[in-house]
Amino acid sequence: MDTRGELGAFLRAKRAQVRPEELGLPTYGGRRRVPGLRREELAQLAGVSAGYYTRLEQGQSPNASDAVLDAVARVLFLDQHTRELYEDWHGKTHSTVADLRLIAGRYPEAPQLASLIGELSVRSPQFAQLWADHTVADCGAASRTFRHPLVGTLTLNVEFLALPDDGQRVAIHNALPGTPSEAALTLLADLAAERRTAVRAEHTAVRAEHTAARAEHMAARAEARTARQEPRTARR
Repeated sequence: MDTRGELGAFLRAKRAQVRPEELGLPTYGGRRRVPGLRREELAQLAGVSAGYYTRLEQGQSPNASDAVLDAVARVLFLDQHTRELYEDWHGKTHSTVADLRLIAGRYPEAPQLASLIGELSVRSPQFAQLWADHTVADCGAASRTFRHPLVGTLTLNVEFLALPDDGQRVAIHNALPGTPSEAALTLLADLAAERRTAVRAEHTAVRAEHTAARAEHMAARAEARTARQEPRTARR
């Protein structure tokens, strides 16, 4: 499984869903070349360099720290679009907070986890209320309905697989064969592949522009040197 590629696709999709004005960023009234946040804006909010975040999104930084991923998560998940994605947002938040309480009990000395819980408690009244309920439960298998902005409504079965030794889990989403949700999931995969192709083409075009600009700059410098040398040659 190409986890780095999946992480990059996920980050790009989430970045495109967050509007700059939702996070207090200026838009200057101009037309933006990309939907949602620019990489530089997200990197600044997450406290990392733009180059590092770009490598992370492109799958070129396999050793991204938990601190970096937590910082990116704070920017990407405290937004309205995530709430709109889940049809049963109420149930999703209850199960997630209950599971987070279970994790906090397992790792009571984890400073990053404590910081994340504290920030969510301050910035999300709903989270603060759910956290105060002290409900503890493990996220198990479930069926959830999503309202995706591109492919519409789809119902997916969610399973969690625990990885050995490190306490992490992998969430696996799948649709029942032959259902409209399976067709929607297949369409979403095709759209993601097309998007990756378009992004690669855009990067190629940008590199070509940079190469042409550099060649033009070098030609101009060479022409200027020649112009400076011609008077000296004439005097001789």
